Amino acid sequence: MNRKTNIFDKIGTLIPGYKGYQERDSRRECDRQLREQIADKLSETEKTINSLVEVSELTELSEIEKARKKINNLKDLIRYSPYGASAFFSDSVIKNDELENIYQMDLDIFDATENLQEGLKANDLENIKQHIQSLENSINKRNQYLKDL
Repeated sequence: MNRKTNIFDKIGTLIPGYKGYQERDSRRECDRQLREQIADKLSETEKTINSLVEVSELTELSEIEKARKKINNLKDLIRYSPYGASAFFSDSVIKNDELENIYQMDLDIFDATENLQEGLKANDLENIKQHIQSLENSINKRNQYLKDL
């Protein structure tokens, strides 16, 4: 995110600790963008699952709908999950190693989403459900980690 330095940035360089805050704020924005990208991929995945309805047996429709709903819930869960950053005046500060752990978990979520999309190509409902469960576990692990901080 390259942008022109403004007066507030110049003043901020005079404040001890502001540069670190500015870097954390930039990281938080990157974290948000990654989670938006994951949510968008899950929207695509949901559309693909909807197309499975057309080629599936009547007995599988219920399971396909459950999978679609689960993906929809996971999409919202990742889109609105807590940020991996602490506020400027917060009493608790997320340390760099904790922040690295959060980013690794975000990467795991991204990978699980891509695996789910790849799994859809096989049209194997059990495989799809396993990928959805893996994604859910990754999201829950991240959110629990943030709660524990």
